[in-house]
Amino acid sequence: MFQLTVDAAISSSKHGYGAAVANCHGHTVATFTASSCLGLPPIFAEAEALHRALLWCQAVRFPIAVIASDCQNLVHRINKHSPDRSALAGLITMIVSSLSSFPGVTVHHIPRSLNTTAHNLARHALGTNEESTWNLLSSSR
Repeated sequence: MFQLTVDAAISSSKHGYGAAVANCHGHTVATFTASSCLGLPPIFAEAEALHRALLWCQAVRFPIAVIASDCQNLVHRINKHSPDRSALAGLITMIVSSLSSFPGVTVHHIPRSLNTTAHNLARHALGTNEESTWNLLSSSR
């Protein structure tokens, strides 16, 4: 089972998204980066980073057990069991729907200081226009 950490970085004209998958020993085994010029508010960028990371994990079939983000507001909105009526509702619904692909998954808030890998990946993504993945695991997953 694996842990997914995600983050978004924001510049004046661009968002960078970063995600890292770590094994049970805490070693990073796969990463994902992407960028966007959508000009979203920070919580939307964090939610978009998580949504894209979940789609990637679904595509490569990582058995994610834990998802961690340093965006406490986003984690709270995902974990609450009542409808979200904010402008973020559609994206939250897509994220929660994606979570069904990972039976038993839990979503946790972590301090920014423990999210450095995903944060650094998101900052790196600000300097590129390409989606990028790296996977140490066998391609036969």
